[in-house]
Amino acid sequence: MLALVAVGSLLTALPAAAQCVRLDAAGNRLPPIPNTPTSPCLDSAATWDGPLTGLLPAFFSDMAFTAPMVFNGDGIDHTQHFVRGLQTTTSGLALGQALAGQVTSFPIVVPAGSFLTEAGPGAGVSALTTRAPIGAERGTTLGRGKFAFGVSFHRAKVDAISDIDLDDGSVKLYAPHNDCCGPGANVSQPGNGTPAFERDVLSQEVGIELRQSVTSVALAVGLTDRIDVSAIVPLVRVDLNARVTSRIIRIGTTAPPATPTVHSFDGIDLANRTMSRSGTATGLGDVRVRTKWNLRRTDASAFAISLEGTLPTGDDTNFLGSGGTRVRAGLVMSGDTGAFSPFLNAGYTKSQGETAAEASTWPGALDPAVSARVSRTLSDEIDYAGGTSLAAAPWMTFNLEVIGRTMLDAPRFTLGGATGDELIVDAPGTVHRVLGMAGVRLRAGTRLLLTAGVALPIVDKGLRSKARPIVSLDYVF
Repeated sequence: MLALVAVGSLLTALPAAAQCVRLDAAGNRLPPIPNTPTSPCLDSAATWDGPLTGLLPAFFSDMAFTAPMVFNGDGIDHTQHFVRGLQTTTSGLALGQALAGQVTSFPIVVPAGSFLTEAGPGAGVSALTTRAPIGAERGTTLGRGKFAFGVSFHRAKVDAISDIDLDDGSVKLYAPHNDCCGPGANVSQPGNGTPAFERDVLSQEVGIELRQSVTSVALAVGLTDRIDVSAIVPLVRVDLNARVTSRIIRIGTTAPPATPTVHSFDGIDLANRTMSRSGTATGLGDVRVRTKWNLRRTDASAFAISLEGTLPTGDDTNFLGSGGTRVRAGLVMSGDTGAFSPFLNAGYTKSQGETAAEASTWPGALDPAVSARVSRTLSDEIDYAGGTSLAAAPWMTFNLEVIGRTMLDAPRFTLGGATGDELIVDAPGTVHRVLGMAGVRLRAGTRLLLTAGVALPIVDKGLRSKARPIVSLDYVF
């Protein structure tokens, strides 16, 4: 049995790049395996100190190692047969790429300056209003020489992708046996089933919990009565926790002559083990810069166009940034009809760049072609938002909003395969994400605006989060 023994002094002596050590059944340290930078964790709950995007591929790979065993004196290292079998598949890599590509693509940030209203053409800013949307914007602009400053906060837990729960073990990967390490080795294909033990399969039941907290600081300036410029700077914290249960499905090693020790986790007959790994990253996210030009405004309506650029300032290897540049062109319409202030936004985002290579690369892979089969290209997107605010009092409004985003040529997943529960990568296609939002905005004096709300998924075929709180504080000067 793999000894789960706390050997703090040994871990302290390891170089910073090493995450785990391998032990034999007696607890003795084993030599490193060639071409593999990491190996099965000593601790049942280990902390990952490398790039977060590399945590999952390395963890899946580590959890596929078996105990050292020489079969009938053949001199072949059998520890990596499931590791290399796993590396003939792409599901685990595609999952890492999907997380890297989507976790930063749908932040909810109060657009700077959207809470100001215009009294009429050329009148400038008349008052701070609570009638602005929470997750979208109005067609009005700040006015010449006006400044707005805001801070917003939202927190989300990613709990599903393509309607597949991520945190309850619904994600399963299967690794066939691979002839990686002996004469006639073929690292790109599963084994041929001879000898009989090559028919064994390794299953991995995966649980993933990814939490994201974003504090966004926004500053907007009115260049003219009709043109605003603004910048939104997000500070991001990401916590990633993964749990993997590996099970050896004995198809060949139970048949006479039984050879369970060829594939085991303790060198005897242990066929399953569960471990976890976690990591945290904090830092600057992708900065957004934008301009809005009001084309038409009356006492009852406003129409504007906007242009926004998202810069790759966040560390894409730690889920803090997307890894590419995005340019969005949008249309903004809003109005005021009695107590109601409806709005409609729409836009198209062109993306240029790729997600971090660590998210979709098997560590120490003998066949790099597997990683090449996973697209790292960021998806273009179509977004839209609509809803209304209801003025309950001059100093308070209630907001109901729907915010949607459609990612084009994005990764999609289903459960299927021979077992019916294997994570399968579908052909890339459109992925729809729609949130419903409800909230209240309170005006505290003539310059301060407080916002509190909640966002709920309505349709979410990409990454899904449960209810998430949204809080913001905006100041005009």
